[in-house]
Amino acid sequence: MTRTRVLYFCPDMYLGPVMSVYGQIIRGLDPSRFESYAAINGAATGALPFGPSDAIVTRWRLGSGLRSGGVTARAASSLFLMSAMLRLARYARREQIDIVQCECTAYAGTLGLVLARMARLPVLMHVHHLVGRHAGGAGAYGFPRRQLGPRLVRQADEIVSVSHFIAEQARQVAAPSRAIPVVENGVSLERFHPGISGTQIRREYGVDDDDILVLQLGRIFESKRQEDFIAAFDDARATLPALRGLVVGAEDPCYAGYKSRLTRMCEEHELGERFLIADARPAAPELIAAADIVVAPSLDEAWGLVVAEAMAAGKPVIAARSGATPEVMVDGVTGFLVPPRSPAALAEKLVLLGRDADLRRAMGAAGRRHAQQELAESRVAEKFEPIYERLASRSSSRR
Repeated sequence: MTRTRVLYFCPDMYLGPVMSVYGQIIRGLDPSRFESYAAINGAATGALPFGPSDAIVTRWRLGSGLRSGGVTARAASSLFLMSAMLRLARYARREQIDIVQCECTAYAGTLGLVLARMARLPVLMHVHHLVGRHAGGAGAYGFPRRQLGPRLVRQADEIVSVSHFIAEQARQVAAPSRAIPVVENGVSLERFHPGISGTQIRREYGVDDDDILVLQLGRIFESKRQEDFIAAFDDARATLPALRGLVVGAEDPCYAGYKSRLTRMCEEHELGERFLIADARPAAPELIAAADIVVAPSLDEAWGLVVAEAMAAGKPVIAARSGATPEVMVDGVTGFLVPPRSPAALAEKLVLLGRDADLRRAMGAAGRRHAQQELAESRVAEKFEPIYERLASRSSSRR
């Protein structure tokens, strides 16, 4: 039996959340029917989320994008990149790849489309983000990125979205009459579970046993609304002094200065050691295990990975009713949804959950059950398999 060969193309400089989702797919595919290839930027940082037996990995000199330098430097970079894409297209034909899959961003999506057309293969655009605009309406994309996103959606042979929220947004801006399948991301029930100890993390950050630790985990930039968490925490601690706040994440370089603004907010509210902003670290399961409550006041989340991870770990969540987050959690059961940009509403739920340990335990247990029933990462590959089979039939007809 001939196996369908899928090439996961990731030209970005960081193997982040998108590659993590590819890992969920690759690890879960039926190896008797599918064979996975990954073509990544040779200069990319970050770990591959799968082993050498799961996929054939090749690294390519793709540069770092066309974002800097003068006209001559950009022209040279363009020629170098096109030469690399030609070599990659020949590789795809030689290895008899059936499908190219890539993220639907301006850079990755454009190169993925070019690769697929050069190799005469169908391209599957995996839409992980808002198409052509920033999350939360925080500023506007430049003209090329604003135009490229919708064009990529229209030109892709197949589009798959990570949530109904993103699918609807893609239809509005680019494909009003097009069916866009939704394959939700998953969460590792083995990595995130209630049996993990967070004691060491609490000690490291000076959190006492009697403190109620509230955590926000993720990149630091405007649409994540860490400022709403700080304002809500300042309000809630007047009623519940045992609260401790912790933000852990790396500052997004596109929003330099936001972390400094958050630090000034903490100083103005005189939060001191009761609220800490810490650097990112590869200990998400332990960080969530250390928390009593996880908050996610983010705007326009494409799916809501941290929310899913918190539920899998058995932690109650307070999140903004925005983006795809309402698709991931169950309001009033696994936690609470509050209006976006509403520190007062967030503070009210912080006090409610902070005062009631039994409610925290009940919502955490409900979150774990929901994650087991609806969010297991094994479901991701199962939903992609029929899509790949459909696309592979098109690939055969092109040869």
